[in-house]
Amino acid sequence: MNNRASGLDKCLPQQIIEQKTADEIEVYLSGRGKSSIHQSARNLSLNVSDDYGNRFLVELIQNAHDAHGPGTHDGRIAVVFVPEECEFGCLYVANRGNGFSEKNFRALTNIALSSKPVNESIGNKGLGFRSVLQICQWPEIYSVGEQGAKGDFDGYCFRFADREDVAEFIEDPEALALADEVLQNMPCWYLPVYASERPGLVNRFAGEKYASVVRIPLISEKARELVMEQFDALLDREHPLHLFLDRIACISLEREPGKAETLQRNTLERWDLDSGITAERIRVGSDDYLLAMYNLDPLTFRKQLELSIARKEVPEAWLDWQGSAQVSIAVRLGKSVANGLMYCFLPLGEEGKAPFAGYINANFYTKMDRRSVNDGVGLNKHFIDTAAVLSCRLIDFLIKRDWPEAPGAVVDLLCWSLPYATVVQRALGGINGGLLDRLLLPTRQAAGGTRWSKARDALIWTAPGETCLSPENVSRVADAPILHDVLSDVQRASLERFFLAINITFKPRASLVAAWVEKIAEDLLTSDVSTQRWADFYDEVAIYFRREPLPLFGKRFLLSVNRELIAAELSGTSGKRRRAADVYFPPVMANEGDADEASGDTQLPLEQFPVSLQKGFAFLNRDIPWLNLSGGYRSARSFFLEAKLVREYDTRDVIRTLAGVTQSDVPERTREQALAWAFRLWSSGRSLSEKETRTAGIYVPTRGGWRPAELAMFGTGWVTCSSGKRLESFIKSAGELSLDLAAQRECFLPPFAEWRSKHGVEEDWVRFLIAAGVREHLRAVGGEKIVKDGQPLNLAFELSNSVPGLSPAAVATWRKSLNEKAKTARYSTVPYRSDFIPWRIPGQCDLDLLSVDLRKEYASQLIKALSGLAESHLKFRVYRSGNPTSGPVPEYWPTPLMSLQNETPWMPVVRGGGQLRFVRPRDAWFFNTEDEATPRFIELIPQSVAKLIDEMTIERLRGLVGLRTLNDERDAIPALSVYAETAASGLSDSRDVKRFRELFDRAWSHAAPLNEGIDLARIPVLVGDRIEALAVDSSASDQMPLPRVAYFIDEDDAAKQRLVEELRLPSFSFGKGVAEDTWGWLQAIAPKQFVKLSDERLDVMVDGIRFDPSMHPPLLSEIFGTWIVDFIVCVAEHKGGAFFLATQSTLGKVRHSALSLRLHTGKCLQISMAGAVRDHSPRGAVVLWPAEGAVLIAQSPEAKPDLELLSTVATQLAVALRYPMLGSALDAAFLRLSAQLTDGEFGPPDDEIIALVLGIPVIAVEQTRQYVRADLAAHVKVAGLLAAALGAIDAVERLLALAAEDEPSEEAIMAGMAPIADKLELGITTLVERLGRASDPKELMQEFDLSLAAINGAIRDHFPEFKPISNEASHRRQVGAYLSQSGGRYQEILRGAYFARFDDGGSLVEYVDLREQLPNIEPDPAWFEAYDDLPDCLLHDHVISWLRQACVVQELEIPAMPPLMECRERNRIRLREFWLRFGKVVAAWVRLGGEKVSSQLHEVWGDPSAKQAEYATRAYRDGWLDFRLLDDVSISQRLVTSGVWPADKPLSTDLADWGISEEKLRDSDEQIESEREIARLKRLKIDINGKEFSATKDNYDQLVAAVAGHFTDADGLTKTAMENQKLADADKPSGSGGSSGSSGDGGNKRVPRSPDSWLSDDQRKAVGLIGELYAKEWIRRLYLEKFGLALDDSYWVSGYRNAVLGTDSGNDLLGYDMIVRLKSVTHYYEVKASTGESRVFEMGPTEIAAAHKYRADKEHRYRVLYVSNATDHKKMKIAVLPNPFSKDGVVKLRAVGRGSVTFEFKYAD
Repeated sequence: MNNRASGLDKCLPQQIIEQKTADEIEVYLSGRGKSSIHQSARNLSLNVSDDYGNRFLVELIQNAHDAHGPGTHDGRIAVVFVPEECEFGCLYVANRGNGFSEKNFRALTNIALSSKPVNESIGNKGLGFRSVLQICQWPEIYSVGEQGAKGDFDGYCFRFADREDVAEFIEDPEALALADEVLQNMPCWYLPVYASERPGLVNRFAGEKYASVVRIPLISEKARELVMEQFDALLDREHPLHLFLDRIACISLEREPGKAETLQRNTLERWDLDSGITAERIRVGSDDYLLAMYNLDPLTFRKQLELSIARKEVPEAWLDWQGSAQVSIAVRLGKSVANGLMYCFLPLGEEGKAPFAGYINANFYTKMDRRSVNDGVGLNKHFIDTAAVLSCRLIDFLIKRDWPEAPGAVVDLLCWSLPYATVVQRALGGINGGLLDRLLLPTRQAAGGTRWSKARDALIWTAPGETCLSPENVSRVADAPILHDVLSDVQRASLERFFLAINITFKPRASLVAAWVEKIAEDLLTSDVSTQRWADFYDEVAIYFRREPLPLFGKRFLLSVNRELIAAELSGTSGKRRRAADVYFPPVMANEGDADEASGDTQLPLEQFPVSLQKGFAFLNRDIPWLNLSGGYRSARSFFLEAKLVREYDTRDVIRTLAGVTQSDVPERTREQALAWAFRLWSSGRSLSEKETRTAGIYVPTRGGWRPAELAMFGTGWVTCSSGKRLESFIKSAGELSLDLAAQRECFLPPFAEWRSKHGVEEDWVRFLIAAGVREHLRAVGGEKIVKDGQPLNLAFELSNSVPGLSPAAVATWRKSLNEKAKTARYSTVPYRSDFIPWRIPGQCDLDLLSVDLRKEYASQLIKALSGLAESHLKFRVYRSGNPTSGPVPEYWPTPLMSLQNETPWMPVVRGGGQLRFVRPRDAWFFNTEDEATPRFIELIPQSVAKLIDEMTIERLRGLVGLRTLNDERDAIPALSVYAETAASGLSDSRDVKRFRELFDRAWSHAAPLNEGIDLARIPVLVGDRIEALAVDSSASDQMPLPRVAYFIDEDDAAKQRLVEELRLPSFSFGKGVAEDTWGWLQAIAPKQFVKLSDERLDVMVDGIRFDPSMHPPLLSEIFGTWIVDFIVCVAEHKGGAFFLATQSTLGKVRHSALSLRLHTGKCLQISMAGAVRDHSPRGAVVLWPAEGAVLIAQSPEAKPDLELLSTVATQLAVALRYPMLGSALDAAFLRLSAQLTDGEFGPPDDEIIALVLGIPVIAVEQTRQYVRADLAAHVKVAGLLAAALGAIDAVERLLALAAEDEPSEEAIMAGMAPIADKLELGITTLVERLGRASDPKELMQEFDLSLAAINGAIRDHFPEFKPISNEASHRRQVGAYLSQSGGRYQEILRGAYFARFDDGGSLVEYVDLREQLPNIEPDPAWFEAYDDLPDCLLHDHVISWLRQACVVQELEIPAMPPLMECRERNRIRLREFWLRFGKVVAAWVRLGGEKVSSQLHEVWGDPSAKQAEYATRAYRDGWLDFRLLDDVSISQRLVTSGVWPADKPLSTDLADWGISEEKLRDSDEQIESEREIARLKRLKIDINGKEFSATKDNYDQLVAAVAGHFTDADGLTKTAMENQKLADADKPSGSGGSSGSSGDGGNKRVPRSPDSWLSDDQRKAVGLIGELYAKEWIRRLYLEKFGLALDDSYWVSGYRNAVLGTDSGNDLLGYDMIVRLKSVTHYYEVKASTGESRVFEMGPTEIAAAHKYRADKEHRYRVLYVSNATDHKKMKIAVLPNPFSKDGVVKLRAVGRGSVTFEFKYAD
């Protein structure tokens, strides 16, 4: 080895450099194979380079700064890039500080060895320098000697050795190989070599007196890009590079030589403050900064340093800290920085953000790369705390200086983020008395300029500068301390965040802004600004008070018509200011443009009001432009209206004000004027709704003085109120007997003739007064509210004794009702409270005092009065004392009115012309005479009273008092008992018997199919021609059989029925249409007491001998000749009448029946049944039905039948022909034919005679004959198919030949069919008849019991024109049924096959797919035409084959698994418990955020309970609930696989394991609850025409106004013609059940999803209301346009009517929402509304009942109005749909879903 540098006591730099390298190589070679220390050093060096990232240029500048000694302020650094030098360019970094010393050299050439103690310089030479390895392999250093710069680099100049350099140090033959090894294992820094050459720009820097320069030849294009990026970063960086480099005055940056950019730093001014603080104003580039420096107290600092070393936070080397510790802060003047930054002399990385909008500099302990500061290190936190305190000192300095830039800089220095904000608070003296009370914040002065205000007084207020409410204007007019506008939005936000931590907000209170508004209004008035300026001002007010208008009430800011400032006051406040209801927009606006043209408003100007009334009104200035340029409302006008600060001038609001006058204590004349003007305004403009008028609270004059209209009644003297005269007459008569009723005389209006107002006619006044609340019936009276407390039973007793005016009987009745309620109270021993008004109807307690006629009239008046009752009249709430909201279910008790109307016998009933009596309403029966007459044999409400009960009234009476309707399907079961009691009395009048049979049959037919109990003690039966009742014998049993005492008529056998009637045997001839249900009930009610008529044998005795069908009497055609058959057919076609449809098929069937009919006669005809024998009526006949065909047995004195006999028995002859309606025609025809034939002549009549008898052309006879025989020819092919199926091949060929002929003869056809008849052992006529019942192969197979294979074989072999019969539908059903019943065994096979995969955690996609397919396996198509029924063995083999095709291997031993359904259910429970156990913790964790929280995790666990059900379903869909019982570990593993559980988190509920605190957990819970509440509130809102409204019932008034406001521009209301909504025919479900897919859904179509399915109940009800509002308006326009009818609100009958109009007459149980009665027809409309247009709607039970009732679609027409897009008036459309149960509805509407009452439709286009 070369030792040329050894042994020197003092070496020159070159010798030191070379000796360093020689020593390192010697050490390495001597330790080869013994140590890896050099490899570790090399790796460390490379790691250091990587750790510094792309900061190499900053690190080089840092080293250049450190080369300048302390106290230097004019240092210079040059950075030059020469792109042409070297292959990829060369970088130079030079400085004018001190040259390299030996210590510097050794620090640079050793890993992590520093030449200087801590705090002596910015960094440690050697470490940061190594970052250049990213861009350079062989960096070079050139430095001056110890004498300083002399124009040459004569000091430490070195580069790092390459292969050849290293080889020179090695004396070995393998020197080059060893050199390679050395370079591969040693850091390059260990191997410096002296640089004797001065390449590139090195000499230039020497000549410019630079002390040292680093030359860096770049190694790649990537390195070149990195250098350019670093240049860009230095020049474009947000934060100044050398802000705290006080030794450097200039940094020169040259991207290429000669093109330099400089970074300057100059100190402009310097101040020495107390406590060792120095402040400087410096300029860096073009920006000024205020910088403060503070040297920490040595003792305090040293204590903190030692503490950090003791905690192992900083290395022990830091104990060698040199000099004082200094902390500096800086803030930019004039412009705030977006994000502050930490400096460790040089700026740190982006991660090193400062906690305020400025800069902190200190010798922080950082990582090598100096990218961020860890404030968990105590020393670092001490530096930052000190900076926060220093910031407060600088704030005081700035406020005293009062520079223009001071406001922004103070805010930047003040607003530190947590946790350092608390340090600032303490430094400023704490919160109260310090932070909040010091003059810290810059605000505007009234006269302009800046003032410093307390934080508790300062306000943030933003508005454009030109507005009336601009900060400048508010400060000027109101002297408000508004934060100065020199502050940026970011600075304002920082202030808000800083003070929000101590619950201080700078937002002015709404009341304060309202005070500003008042002062600005005064300023505007004084300045006499334009009306446009006033309009703009009000628009601004609308913006700021949109959400909170209340503070504006009482503020004088509204400019009146006489240019005074007025205020709107809340209703009920006192003082001279106007009330809210009295301030209006000027009426001229309404006349000019605001009035609703459709409303017909002709508003009367208030100037015409009497002076006494004008005092109550104020108007806004009419010159202010309240409309915008497009003609719509300005925002201010809309706001004033919504906030009720100002009212629109319309009649409704004015009437409300006038109503207040009628209530007040003013002179009589003033009251009369107010009432008269209210009437005039009500009549002249758009009328108020009934609810609006009533709630206005109008008082009216009565005989007893002024009283609320709702307590007044019409009486005598009102011609248009005929009931009023009747009411007053009743009160006059009854008042003589009842003081209670006598007192009602005071409530009558004076006659119209005595009415003081001279305006209007009686009819208009009546309309107005009715709307105000006056009625033609008795009014409920109540008196004072009663408040009582007590335990339930005691309370009931106290209440019943507390009401004055009740009779003892009434008290007892009410007390009984109260006791029943008290016994059901939730808490029997807890005190309850009630506060209520004891309502009653006058006279309820005095019924016994009235005569029968007066009681009957009272009932009429009471029925009328019930229509006007509200819920509060009927019941009141009781609640636990002191807790009115307690209890999950409200408890309501009846008022006296409710109890008495239910329990008092006040309803009159009468039977026929019998005696009138009175019963409780629930014991009375009403009969609806709308469609039929009242039966006279049942006790019913008399017609004079019943006529007052319309459809709406009966529904209300049903709900209130339980009144039942005899002919209502809903009351069918209780009605049966009424009919049974009537039958027990017996009915003999033929009219009564007929009527009873009609009514009882109808009721029974409705009741029998219901799955409800029919319990009768007597059963109505027909005994001869009487109605009687059969007593039910409850002792009947199998051990003691009863005689069969009554027959159930279950068949139409006239002979049997006649015999039963003649024998006067009891018979039940009702419910034939529901015969199966009827028989079941008869057996249940009266077992062993009834027998089916069809079970009784009927014997016919002919001349004393029982007729035996096997006697084969002659055919009718054999007796009379074949002409008789043609004659009968001609009669049927030409004389059959309207009820006989003479088609070729029906005529053919008549012919077949006539051909096969046999006739038997005898002189004596008797019938016998159940041992009873009766003679048949003379010349009568009986039809028997043996298998061979009908036999007509006729009684005839003559031995040979004749035509006269056929005429006599024509009725039974028609029955035998199977067409009873032909009886009369046959009777007349045979009678006329008999008269045409001469005595003794019995030959066949010719066509002329037949034509003469029937009155038809002769040619028509032959045409009929051919027409019918053509039908016989049509049977040829079917007969041929039958022959082929039976194997009669000869007959097949013959019949095929006949089928080919044009007109085969009847004889030939019969002969061709003969072999078939012989094979089947049938008569030819019977065969023809049965062929007539088979029009296709399937019917042929069923008629002749052929096998499927036989019939399909015949089709394929001989008759391809027929389609083979397919049992696809039934096979699909059978396969589905089999899989439903036996699928479990195959599911177990499937589970077993995938069990191992589940245990391995593998995918179960295939398993789930097969599991879902299994219940829907397709049948084999080959079965469809081969099997009738599918055997189980075939199905089993089919499923096993399917499993094999799916590669499912059936395990020999299926693993032990829990039963599938149990496994799934228990796993669902365990999954739910898992969710509940971990949900809250995981939710808090995901809400903290972080890189590991994916969007999917956040979605699932953000609110765990919202996703639990969804993921239980997903777990089922993924299949992992089906195998083993799961535990937490297996559940979490599956969730990890699904991406919804963090893989690196433990199964723990310990908060520490998740890195969260109890506070974060609580915060998370609160956030979740808050989000749920927001979602809940959102579901209480509804968007109407782009504006959000509350959907709750108490806000319906606003919804009505919002919808009605768009009636004029809703296109959907302009199309009122029915033809505008044309519907297409509905697609009906396929009957085949065939589906090409595997779903096996049988052709069922999925029910379309309505857009309203996700609406809440409140939203859905609001949509329903909106739909009815549009429908109501549409109907009004329709009938006005089409019929000229101006409908009032009475046609709206749904429950929404009550909420909108304030009535109690609306009823949701009617089954329709609107009813319009015309003279000849009544229209019923059910409204269905949707927010979209799904064209799907549902029908409820009452709607179905009503639609079914009116399905005939004649006098009563039921329609559905479908309102689509109901919440958007531009898209809203109304479709008129037919009754779903009508003939048209069945075609146009399609029922969707299984067992659903949902219908779907589509438009024709």
